[in-house]
Amino acid sequence: RIMRSIMLVPMIMAPVAAGTMWRMMLDKNTGIVNYLFTLVGMPAVDWLGNPVLAMVSIMMVDIWRMTPWFSILLISGIPGDTIEAALVDGANRLQCFWRVVLPQMARVLCLVLMLRLIDAFKVFDIVFVMTGGGPGMATEMLPNYIYSQGLRYFDAGYAAALALVFIAAMSVLSGVFMAVRRRIAQD
Repeated sequence: RIMRSIMLVPMIMAPVAAGTMWRMMLDKNTGIVNYLFTLVGMPAVDWLGNPVLAMVSIMMVDIWRMTPWFSILLISGIPGDTIEAALVDGANRLQCFWRVVLPQMARVLCLVLMLRLIDAFKVFDIVFVMTGGGPGMATEMLPNYIYSQGLRYFDAGYAAALALVFIAAMSVLSGVFMAVRRRIAQD
């Protein structure tokens, strides 16, 4: 119980708080990550100043935040009785995973991947807090661009059109995942 509670901390933490915490930890001059690097003789890395590393950092923080949710949903789809039956029937652990667990979890896995992919596209707060879309525009996601067009440059019509296109794209993506999930259910 204690371990599960500790694992859920990143998920229940507010995204703005998580982004702020990681921005401070990844700071080139005063961050603890670079401090630990210098302790082992490595040079300090500009995590949020390099366009590639900034995007990697944001992805890392988003994965860190959402992994507990992903894990809980996947654990809920593990079929306990059929695993025991397969082991009693003589299947080894690898066979049990590939022939029993994975086929029975395919629908849950498809649903979780759909939700996670859509959630990854709509990341706003972590990007806004950690980099503001920078350096340059390297980490600017579509929600951040919609925000800046609508509320910074006051182009509400363009921002609304972008938001509708974004919703349409996510709807199409959801439709594809639902079709795949239906096909899995038929098998």
